[in-house]
Amino acid sequence: MEIYPGMIPSDTEEMEASGFQLGELIDKLYGTGFCNINDVRNMMGLVGGWAVHFTINELWKERFGREYLQSRDIDVFFHCDGEKLLRFSSILAELGYQPHSSNRYLKILNRLPDTATGRRYLPVGEEEAKKIASPFLIYHFVDLFCGDVCPEQDGVCGKFHSWKMERLKNFYSTAKVLREFSHPILLPDLHVLLELKADMILSEDREAGKKVKDMCDFVALTYHPGFAVRGWRDSVSGRDRIADAVNAIRGFENKPQVTENLFRDSDVRILEGQLDEVVKALKIDQ
Repeated sequence: MEIYPGMIPSDTEEMEASGFQLGELIDKLYGTGFCNINDVRNMMGLVGGWAVHFTINELWKERFGREYLQSRDIDVFFHCDGEKLLRFSSILAELGYQPHSSNRYLKILNRLPDTATGRRYLPVGEEEAKKIASPFLIYHFVDLFCGDVCPEQDGVCGKFHSWKMERLKNFYSTAKVLREFSHPILLPDLHVLLELKADMILSEDREAGKKVKDMCDFVALTYHPGFAVRGWRDSVSGRDRIADAVNAIRGFENKPQVTENLFRDSDVRILEGQLDEVVKALKIDQ
């Protein structure tokens, strides 16, 4: 992956390593029978930054001549129950992940190639990681989400790690199939993705680096030809949420960084121009 000035504070190796882990996770979930291509409610759902990447990437390459930004974390979605969460946790443990916090699972990776095999991004145990200088480690996360069918206790599903996300309650009825990997996976509807990204942009406790990426993802999705369909324009709650996100981006103090990551150009007029198009498309009064 190319490095360029103003890149999001998440190095390119983190994104490359995340891509490898994503392929490995998909193979494991389907290979063990945890996911089933013949039952949509038992297929793996992908949300977050990777979902945005695969939703917009082909269009981005056609329009700008390069791939769209990838993601350093993996956000997955499943139809959840206690037994399934336990099994998912066990599968992640086999891949080197451990429960971390809330809905997060952590795998520590070594940036340096293995001396015997030359392979990179191999998992490192917690005790072994203490012996390695932190610049040579990658802290990689898988975040698990569910819809309203999940048995919930204070936002956490039982004693296992998942997180209920209301916007994903109708995930399976509107999801799109992605055939980029050895097994098909599901992506959220474009407008669900936009509202999820709007939620992240408007979150007060979102860290600065993640918020820059959320803004990039939000703006990139508005280039999709399916963005301004009539059903979306007539959704008052959705439209208002998008309007709030547009205003947040306009008022963001570090817009040049957003512009650089999206367009390889720090001229914020490019970004402002696209936000103007969003307002026009959704007929938002500003």
